[in-house]
Amino acid sequence: MVRRGIAFHARNGNSSGRAAVSFAYGNPGDVVLVGDWDGNGTLGVRRDAGGVPPNPGDAVNCPDFAMQEQAQEWFNRYHPYYGDVAGLDVDGDLIACETLS
Repeated sequence: MVRRGIAFHARNGNSSGRAAVSFAYGNPGDVVLVGDWDGNGTLGVRRDAGGVPPNPGDAVNCPDFAMQEQAQEWFNRYHPYYGDVAGLDVDGDLIACETLS
């Protein structure tokens, strides 16, 4: 079986070739688990208790933060899911609001 994101592609055998079956399972960011919990091998997921945060959009600007560390924390929370939606990383180096001290 091959996993690409939440898409699974299974083939009965160890040779290369097209998948016999393809399906989606879980949400992006889930950790997929395989186990035998009831006598049959099945898939399960472990999901972050907080889940995916809602998209904040362009809700903040650098002057909204007292320190760069606060801006970076905000950026790190939302960037993995939505990119730089607030435009805090003007030069694309993954450091938010570099002009704040």
